[in-house]
Amino acid sequence: MSSLTLHHSGKKRKVVNVILLDGTQCLINVDVKSKFHDVFNQIATQLCLRETEYFGLSQKKEGEYHFLPLEEKIHKFAPKSWKSGNSEGLDTDGQPLVSLYFRVQFYVDQIVLLREKVTRHLYYLQLKDNIHNYGHVSTEEKCFQLVSYALQADSGNYVKSKHGSQYFDPREYFPAWICNKRGKDYICKNTPLIHQDLHNLSKSEAEFKFIREASISPAAYNLHFYRLKKRKTDKNWNAWLGICAKGIEIYEEVDESLKNLISTFLWPDIGKLFFEKKKFEIRAAGAPEGRKFAYYTDCDTKSKYLLQLCKQTHMFQLAIHPKLMEIRHLEEQDKKRYRELYIYSDPKDLKAHGGSFRGSLSPSTKSVLNVRYSVVSNASSNTTSGIASDKMTISFEDEEHNREIMIDSPPMSMFGTPSQNNAFSTLPKICQY
Repeated sequence: MSSLTLHHSGKKRKVVNVILLDGTQCLINVDVKSKFHDVFNQIATQLCLRETEYFGLSQKKEGEYHFLPLEEKIHKFAPKSWKSGNSEGLDTDGQPLVSLYFRVQFYVDQIVLLREKVTRHLYYLQLKDNIHNYGHVSTEEKCFQLVSYALQADSGNYVKSKHGSQYFDPREYFPAWICNKRGKDYICKNTPLIHQDLHNLSKSEAEFKFIREASISPAAYNLHFYRLKKRKTDKNWNAWLGICAKGIEIYEEVDESLKNLISTFLWPDIGKLFFEKKKFEIRAAGAPEGRKFAYYTDCDTKSKYLLQLCKQTHMFQLAIHPKLMEIRHLEEQDKKRYRELYIYSDPKDLKAHGGSFRGSLSPSTKSVLNVRYSVVSNASSNTTSGIASDKMTISFEDEEHNREIMIDSPPMSMFGTPSQNNAFSTLPKICQY
């Protein structure tokens, strides 16, 4: 596993270890009073990443990734010895006391939002990891097709004389249930047959097709998973909360390695999200008061975290809506100008008719590529949250016992509603770190 070291100027420096999506460990030197966004900015610079709004830093807790508030100081989430110790943030074995994971925090359903090659590559690496570890109940055909796209992206064109059938490790690409069911010999024999059909597909095209296929329901992989219990008295985890761009999904555990989708709640269809201690509750919009779906975590800290992540995810989808509309508008303009260019083959004719041709959208969307959205509403207290509805009608309750998100408006489409265009002025301001 490769590693690199980045430095941050300061008198008293500490080491923070960041595991990137390709497995590289990045040792970053920061001031003892630094915040997480100081680490994040160094990572983004190292990766030449401009579309930073989709990514975040997380801690791994019992196999789950919990995202950290970038505006908080590192020492608040680090062992005491990291701040007060005489070392540079290392334990007695010379290992970093603080290890963070750079990951996708906000998934999208519209791939067109991922405008830059670096962004798509990192997003591809995240989905590739999800497919390997999530354990969806999916079709074998989908799994083999996804792995073929991944092999084309990672290894290029399949050449039998060069690659043979042992040019990849199935355990690094396929979910465990496929490996257990089919075995290495079957996988290594049949995967090249699909891979060779992708001949001359470029790395970028293969990654794009991989992302598109991996984002199609059912068994989409562009989501976060967190363990739940169906009943308070259950001793073992038997359900999963999936948080994605379109809403919330509930999965049940079929066995130790498989998850089966049982319920989907789109954001417009959710009336309220609520937590009280270990209970996490979903209430459907417009449903009778008794129509509640309650699940349980192992502590109120996790319940609160899940509520906040749901809130942030929903508000982020609203916040990026203008970017999606701008991209679609520019694409339509380019299509129109391309048609004009085709009709007026003489450049003088094109100029006379006020036409021009723009070959790249990137400069035109520069204003939305260099920002990281602040999607946490300042109106929320430490014990309550508000999810904006499609009309941005937010209801907050400040009492300690009301720990909830309420969506007061009737269900409607996430994109393309006229009322949304007038609502973005009430969103938190865009922040650039």
